[in-house]
Formats: sequence, structure tokens, C-alpha cells
Amino acid sequence: MSDFAPVWIDTHTHLNDERFQGDLDAVIERAYEAGVTRLICCGYDEASSDRALAIARRYPTVWASVGLHPHDAADWSPTLAAHFDCLLREARANRIVAVGEVGMDFHYEKWEEVAARQELAFRAQIELAIHHDLPLIIHDRDAHLAVYDCLESYHSAGQLGPRPGVLHCYGGSADFYLQRAIHLGLDVGFDGPITYRNSRRAAEVVAAAPLERLHIETDCPWLPPEPHRGKRNEPAWLPFIARTMACIRKLSPVELSRQLEANGLALFWPGEPGAPN
Repeated sequence: MSDFAPVWIDTHTHLNDERFQGDLDAVIERAYEAGVTRLICCGYDEASSDRALAIARRYPTVWASVGLHPHDAADWSPTLAAHFDCLLREARANRIVAVGEVGMDFHYEKWEEVAARQELAFRAQIELAIHHDLPLIIHDRDAHLAVYDCLESYHSAGQLGPRPGVLHCYGGSADFYLQRAIHLGLDVGFDGPITYRNSRRAAEVVAAAPLERLHIETDCPWLPPEPHRGKRNEPAWLPFIARTMACIRKLSPVELSRQLEANGLALFWPGEPGAPN
């Protein structure tokens, strides 16, 4: 990796997925060679959160987040809450930088059938993030108003910090929903789909969002960018996403990488050298 090449932070991976079990060393090495110097491995239930933590302890370029995905919201329990709370008490020592992947998702099931249990788990994990002063990595699919209403209740009570988290794989509009996200202090993350030919709405959001609120992520092994659609995604392909974002924002890759690195440090590693105040 050249000293003058862009460097990237992949703010959302699932290196804890079983599809990486056979070649994780090589995947992380390819990522580093591609300029990806920091990766966040996101948990989505108890077992995957524990695996994310184990991977972060093994590889110096990987950090972890822990959380329960809305698809598994029925599994939320006092026992799981206590387990996450225990991990988060020593978050920095445990290389944990966020609570996530958490949120709400009404894509596959009717909202009236799942909203109550998803909201219960989401609110409990928002409160964990507030208590431990960590950002949220938020999954929001076809549930924009429900997600924002939950967050607004904490925002209006003065409990959310100025930068409470990131909307992973942002799927809202470039106007109403983006403005609500910015009002709440949220950042927005973009994945491989912004490289697809039919991604006009995502491109509009990338163009409209404040530059200091943007992140790029792979969500690997899912959502591979062009020209790798149909394959297992991996962090080494993050520069394909970055190239598209740089084109949309009319920036050079180096200019974009410097801004995105500052954004990532500000959200996930505040206080480190290079992180904005």
C-alpha cells in the first residue's frame, strides 16, 4: 500500500459470517492492500457479537460492534441485555466501538406483527448505547418513521449526543427522511448498491447529504459492488464504492478518503489523533 494512496474505513462488515471462516486471514490482508486500514465487524445476535469481538481481538485492523438485529428481536431478554451490558462496560478495552446492528425492519413481515417487539429491542439497545456513550449502527428497512420516532423521543429528551450513530445502508429519500436524519444528528452509510445502474435515488442522497456525515461500507458478504455482483462481497472491494461516491461528489479519491476517515474517526474513535473535535 502506497503512502500516498487513499485509505479507507469499512464501517460495516460481517467478517463473523461463516462464509469467511476458511480464508479470513487472506480477506483481511487483501483489504489492507486495497487501502482499507480499519474495519468494523458488526454483531447481529449474541453468537455473532461474540465472534465479532474475538475477530477484533485477533486482528489489529478490526474493531467490533455488538447488538441484536431486528429480525431476531423476539430473542431480546434480560439475559441478553446483561451480556451486552457486560461487554460494553469495557468497550474500548474489548475493541468495541458501537452498539449494532440494531434497528427496525418491516420489509419481510407486516409492521403490525413485528413493530412492538422490534421497538422494545431497539429502545433497549438505544439506552445501552446512551449509557455506555457509544454510537449506534442502525438497520432501517422500510421502517423509516418508526426508527426516527424512537430516536426522536430520546433526542427531544436531550439524551442523544450530537452524533448518535449511523443509518447503515441508507435507503430513505434525499429530502424528507434525510432531513429528519440530519436533525437527529445521524450519519448515513452507503454500500455496493450505489454502484448499480439503477441507483439514481441513492446517488441523489449521496449528492445531497452533508459531506461530513457520509460513510462507506461493504456489508460483506452481502451487497457486492459492480463489477462483482453475484459474488461474496469483501472489504477489498470498498474502493469501488468509494470511486462512485467520489464521482458523485466531484472529489478526488484522496480528498474523499481524507473526509471519510475524519468522519469515521469522529463517530467511532473520538479523541484519537485526527478525529475532529
